[in-house]
Amino acid sequence: PQVRCAALGAVALLAAPGDVRALEVVLGCVKDVDEDVRCAAVRAVGEVAHKGDIGAVEKVLQHLMDSDEDVRCVAAEVVGELAFPDDENVIHALTQSLEDTDPDVRAAAATSLSNVHVVQRPDTLLALADTAKDEDESVRVAAVKALTSCAQSGSEVVWSVLGELLADDHADIKCTAAHGLAQMATLDDVRAAGEISKLLLDVDEGVQDAAGEALG
Repeated sequence: PQVRCAALGAVALLAAPGDVRALEVVLGCVKDVDEDVRCAAVRAVGEVAHKGDIGAVEKVLQHLMDSDEDVRCVAAEVVGELAFPDDENVIHALTQSLEDTDPDVRAAAATSLSNVHVVQRPDTLLALADTAKDEDESVRVAAVKALTSCAQSGSEVVWSVLGELLADDHADIKCTAAHGLAQMATLDDVRAAGEISKLLLDVDEGVQDAAGEALG
């Protein structure tokens, strides 16, 4: 397995983007019996394939259901970078991965959803809203960042979730939510300022500073 992993890394490093032969090689390894090789192969697909390559995207999507959590995590990361932003199959698959049993996979799925167009997908926005309440802090932060990427849409779902998260127990989440609401301020200055100003009295100085920056 170590030799195969090293070979895949070399191919990913040396091949030009879109190299057909190199892509055939790495795609031929994505179903290897060894999970480390599958990880390396999926990662290599992301390096070699052209953005939007339908065949490559489909191969990577299959590994969101892999038996190994590390492979699923890499697949979630790669597909968000490889797919076109409006790929419905990718959005649907990543939304499902928000319910993965592994927190790293859930966080990777949330992060990748920030790279695709989910504003017109209320089901995905609601799923991200639920994920923003995940028991794992890294997952919550990733979900909040994904919602923040949709802030300029003016979505009421985004408004509601970011507003609620200003009262979260974790400073990072409150800061991210504040910056998200600040992005929405051009749509509703008074409303955003009113929500963010609540953090100026937060017990955490970092949160106070973030609120001040968000308010400008």
